[in-house]
Amino acid sequence: MLEQKAQVVELMRRQSVREEGCPSAFLQVDRRILIIVWFVFAAFTVSVPKFAIDTAVAFAAFPFFVIVACRLPILKMLRRLLIVLPFILLVAAANPFIDTRPVCEMFGLPVNAGMISASVIILKALVSVAAVLTLVELISFNSLCESLLRMGVPEVFTTQLMLVYRYGFLLSDEAQSLGKARELRSFGKRGKGLSTASKMIGSLLVRSVSRSERVYKAMLARGYKGKLIYKESKGLGASDAAFAVTACVIFLMVRIFI
Repeated sequence: MLEQKAQVVELMRRQSVREEGCPSAFLQVDRRILIIVWFVFAAFTVSVPKFAIDTAVAFAAFPFFVIVACRLPILKMLRRLLIVLPFILLVAAANPFIDTRPVCEMFGLPVNAGMISASVIILKALVSVAAVLTLVELISFNSLCESLLRMGVPEVFTTQLMLVYRYGFLLSDEAQSLGKARELRSFGKRGKGLSTASKMIGSLLVRSVSRSERVYKAMLARGYKGKLIYKESKGLGASDAAFAVTACVIFLMVRIFI
């Protein structure tokens, strides 16, 4: 129980300090505008032609600027990019063998069109994922769900996202408890087969359902009526519109002229 409380306190602390290192220009912009700007950036990045490697590199400057300006954890984001990198490489792996037209030579080695298109695909995917990671690091998950709700996303969806985010650690806690129990009851490699794992998964499901029912009853006892209560948000101002227009114009100019 103490460990769970510590996890909740740490989660709330991270949400409260996540935005402290950001410059005032980002803090003053409405979170809905940030989401829209990031979505427009991802759309422009995806629309880069398959041979425009210079344009893809130019778009990479945006997430890099946000990371440096907001002092986001670079190593943490690089580790997350490495997780998705194998899937991106798998998508682009066939291009060098499909389009074998020679284009140029680099360090004495021939470079075909498929290699260039594969490089552009990898760059676009990495830049898009990096942009999403910067947005997640830039604003708290509470602000993200609140902004999505105010943008017209169904309340059922945003509520589910928020509850999963808040109580996801309960599932991991139950899984850790089952893992510790198995370690204490097994000697060597006994009790670590597939049959035991399948039983543990079933037990985890039952315990998770029971735990969720207790959590829901506790929420009802504290006044929960099916809707999460957010603080009142001010309307969009001229500075928000100026930020969105400026960012979109810059993205458009990069897309057209580079």
